Formats: sequence, C-alpha cells, structure tokens
Amino acid sequence: MGSTSQRLDLTFNGFNWSSNLAVDGCRSQDQPDTQRCCSATRGTTDNFWRVDFAGLMSVNRIVVYGRNDIQGADQSAEFKLAVRNSTGGTEQVYDNKGVSYGSGVFTVTLGDRALSAVIITRPDFNILTLCEVEVYLVCPDGRYSDDCVPCGNCQDGAACDKVTGACLSGCAPGWQSVNCDVVAPTTTTTTTTTTTTSTTTTTTPRPTMPPTTATVTTQSTSTMVSSTIQPSSTTSVPTVTTATSASTSAPMQTGSSALVTSSSASTDTTRWNPPGGNTAAVGRTLSWELLALLYAATPMFHVL
Repeated sequence: MGSTSQRLDLTFNGFNWSSNLAVDGCRSQDQPDTQRCCSATRGTTDNFWRVDFAGLMSVNRIVVYGRNDIQGADQSAEFKLAVRNSTGGTEQVYDNKGVSYGSGVFTVTLGDRALSAVIITRPDFNILTLCEVEVYLVCPDGRYSDDCVPCGNCQDGAACDKVTGACLSGCAPGWQSVNCDVVAPTTTTTTTTTTTTSTTTTTTPRPTMPPTTATVTTQSTSTMVSSTIQPSSTTSVPTVTTATSASTSAPMQTGSSALVTSSSASTDTTRWNPPGGNTAAVGRTLSWELLALLYAATPMFHVL
C-alpha cells in the first residue's frame, strides 16, 4: 500500500510493535500481546502513525481497527485522522472523540478523494495502538469493491458502482440481480393455438307435397232419338241418331292421387205421334229402344 512510519515504536515483552504491523493484513484485536500483529507508539503526546503512497491515489474509504480487549479504549479511542490532499496540504477528515468504541472498528468514508498520505494521531494520550489500517482505493471504471473486481454485465457495458458493484443502468440481456452477475433463467414461450370447429347443421325440410290435382272428367252423352216414319202403311224401324257431347270440368283439389272419371249420359227423346193416332205400336217399339238407351247412359265411375 505504501511506506509506513510512526513516532517511537513501543517495545514490550521483547516484542517491537512497529508501524508496519498495522498494514500486515492481520485484523486480530482481542489478544494483541500474544498475537503480535498491532503497532504502537510510546510515551509522548505528539505521537502519530502514517502511511505514504507512491503518488496520488483515489481513496474511497479508510477502516481503522483498534484494540478490542480490556485496554482497547485506553490505547485506541479518540484518535484523529488527517490526509494529505492533491495540493500537498494536510486536512483532518475524522475525529473519533465522543464516538462509542464498541468493537473498536471505525470506517471513515471519503467518497473519491485524491490523496498521497494518511495520518492518524492521538494527541491527548501517550500511547496510540493500531491493529490494522485499511485504505480502500477507488476502482477504475468497470471494477468495484475493496479488491476492484470486475463489474457484472451491466446494460450496454456501463460501469457499475465502484463500491457496491450495482448496475445502475440495469442488466444486459440474459443477466439478473443487482450486480447483474447471475445468469437469468431461460424463458420458454409456448404458444398454444386453439382451433374451434364450428359445425353448421342445415336441416332441409322435407318438401311439402303439393296438393294433388285431380282432374275429374265428366263425360256426358246426349242421345237424341228421332224416328222417321214413312207415311206408308209399312212400319219402318225408327232411325236413332245419337249425338255425343263431352265436357271436362275444371281441376279439383283432392288429397288423393286417384283420377276419377265420371261418365254420364242424358237422353233426349223426341216423341212423334203418327197420323191416324197409332201410337201404341210406335210407343211399344220406342219403349224398348228407350230402355236400351237409358241402360247405356247410366253413369259408371271408374277409379284409375
């Protein structure tokens, strides 16, 4: 970290409590007499401990470890901390007077200060014991923590916080956590397509059968009998003339497909009285003829 120095090293029980023991990495505080990893000055109120850097260093914070045994507060409390800044001047940045001693560990936060030296004094007392002094530098961009480890995977390669390592701009794709140093779980998107089949059933009504048109044909036969009697004494056979007329009636609605044909006959008989009043013979002859014609003209119904 740099070169250390102090006024008047303490020598006790054959052991020299030199200034370099405050930067040896040993943080033991509870048994300094036997652990032998603390520095100490002796017998003067103008005591000091200091470390000089090789040049200006960007310092973030300084942590001071005092004794943590029965003599801790007597030899380490109420110290003052000063720094040599970039202009070469010395300024006090911390005073421990009135601060609860607790475990004897104190952190002085500086943010980002360009320093060339750190100086600790305890002007009101004769002894200054320091078990460890840690100077944390400001890491270059892309690094953080006390050891200036690389930042995580920040968005667009942005630098993280140099103390906490937090990615203030967020994480790059595929990374998560505050420091963006945890691989994000792979998200599998499953697309489910639901096909709805619509079945349209068309019911075709059974066609209503149109009403059956039945044609009724009425045939009427009109028979006209005319007798021609010669005016002689010979009885002549009457001449029968039959006139037939047919007529067809209009179609008729019926619920059956049967075709009904009706035939009817009507007889028109012209009776003639011969001269001399001999109607009996003529009447008998005509009566038989009329019976025959009437029989033939009787309506007959046929179901087709």
